[in-house]
Amino acid sequence: MNNDEEVCTENNPDSLLSEGVSAYQAGNLEDASTAFRQVLKLNENHADANHLLGLVARQNGDNKAAVELISRAIQINPKNAAYHNNLGNAMKDLDRIDEAVTSYQKAISILPNLAAAHSNLGSALRVLGKLQDGEASLQIAIQLEPGMASAHVNLGNLMKDMSRHEEAQASYRSGLNLDPNNLDALINMGNLLEEQNHTEESINYYRKAIDIDPDSAIAYGNMGNALYKLGNFNEAEKAYRRSLELKPGYKDPEFGLSQTLLSLGRLEEGWIRYEHRFNHINVGGWEKKRTPKVLNRATIDFPQPQWDGSTLVGKRIILWGDQGLGDEVRYASIIPDLQKTGANITIECDKRLTDIFTRSFANATILPAPHGGAAKEPEQFDYQCPLPGLARFFRNDYKSFANDGSGYLKADPALITFWKKRLKDISNRPKVGLSWNSPVTLPDRIPCYASIEELAPILNISGIDFVNLQSFESKENITEAKERFGTEIHTWDDLDNRNDLNGVAALTSCLDLVISFPTFSSELAGSLGVPTICFVSHKDSFDELGSKDNIWYPNTHHVSKNRNEPWQPVLKEISEITKEKFGL
Repeated sequence: MNNDEEVCTENNPDSLLSEGVSAYQAGNLEDASTAFRQVLKLNENHADANHLLGLVARQNGDNKAAVELISRAIQINPKNAAYHNNLGNAMKDLDRIDEAVTSYQKAISILPNLAAAHSNLGSALRVLGKLQDGEASLQIAIQLEPGMASAHVNLGNLMKDMSRHEEAQASYRSGLNLDPNNLDALINMGNLLEEQNHTEESINYYRKAIDIDPDSAIAYGNMGNALYKLGNFNEAEKAYRRSLELKPGYKDPEFGLSQTLLSLGRLEEGWIRYEHRFNHINVGGWEKKRTPKVLNRATIDFPQPQWDGSTLVGKRIILWGDQGLGDEVRYASIIPDLQKTGANITIECDKRLTDIFTRSFANATILPAPHGGAAKEPEQFDYQCPLPGLARFFRNDYKSFANDGSGYLKADPALITFWKKRLKDISNRPKVGLSWNSPVTLPDRIPCYASIEELAPILNISGIDFVNLQSFESKENITEAKERFGTEIHTWDDLDNRNDLNGVAALTSCLDLVISFPTFSSELAGSLGVPTICFVSHKDSFDELGSKDNIWYPNTHHVSKNRNEPWQPVLKEISEITKEKFGL
């Protein structure tokens, strides 16, 4: 959220200008604009009138006009610090951040004690990633004007970016103490609490924001995110739709609404809206990192139109992954449906999957991503389509997911033979693959993981050999399991679980069961037809699409809890299921 401080000058004694200023301060922009334009008719070089009309333009969302008008005022009177400060605000709104910084610095050079300019400079430096410099500017602003609520809020935003969460909360609370109705403070406090998984508390702040401004699309959209996280999909849908009513085309609520509809099992509308993931900018961590890359792939690397469901007989289409490795595996389940259309198919996938996809999808051309071929040879394809984009045409009802559970991906037969022998050399006991955590430490992901201690109900099962499916170095956890429970989690130094997916797929194919949180290990096991149990940190997950279980993989069973509940009951239930499965 932006918290730019405007400085309104009233140094012209002319009554007409004063009337305009009064109207502007009362929020009557139309009357203010009329008054300022009348002044300019009398004197087109009236600096204050140009400046104030620029402020009106910015309030109306016309930042280009604001820049022109305020720049005109500066040409007439270059020594007015307020003009430079407010020009910076308009520049910032246009994402011309470097120019905004220059304007704020110019304002400060003219009037060093202008607290608003220091606050705005700190906010702009934050956008540029210059967090320490931004903090210094904001601290100066607060020293100059301790009662400036927006400076405290801007400092809170910066502290949040620096992961100094307690300080961020303190800054937001300072802002709210000074101005209990500060909309930005309420919304940003809600955002911080939500990211820290204090979701119920975050909703209270969003509701307070809505009470203050019933037309706040941001507050409604963010409340929708929180309600979705809690599994309250019906209320989340209402919040998202209200946000979109207030601000049509608002990016984040469109994406949130798509996930909500899919979680409710309303697949047709959900998949259509899911295309808004390309514009999604504000939830989670991976989206922020991937979106620019994804947009580049969709609009530059692939100049062809995205497939719209039209006939593909005799047509050439390239499929590509726009999300993570597990998602590539999941949505690849739709490729056999596409093959029935008569299309000439090229699949661009993570290079670690190329061998597996080559074995699994006969007559398709498999390329490692990114290969750049579409950009160099646009005539090579008639259409492009991200893998998840296939769902809107082939997965619009539950019946369309029907399969026999045998799996659609194929592991290397020679490697399967190798791993069968290697596993048999351990013992004749059932072999159970385990994946329990990840190095990804985003606040929203941490609740998905389980510790070795929490895995006790499973690790204490006798009569089973456990196999490590973690995709990263896990020696400490494996040692802990051995020392704490006397349980061996078998791992092999000659198998790179992260990069040798051919080997991992073959090993997984030889297992009797996989127990995992929702991650690549569970996706791969499901795609291979291996029985899988997922421990899920929240009920009614997006994976289930409103069904009672993981609809993508018939052999995958979810055991879920509410987000803030402990893992023990879930993992104990999985333990009992496992023992029953193997007659232990």
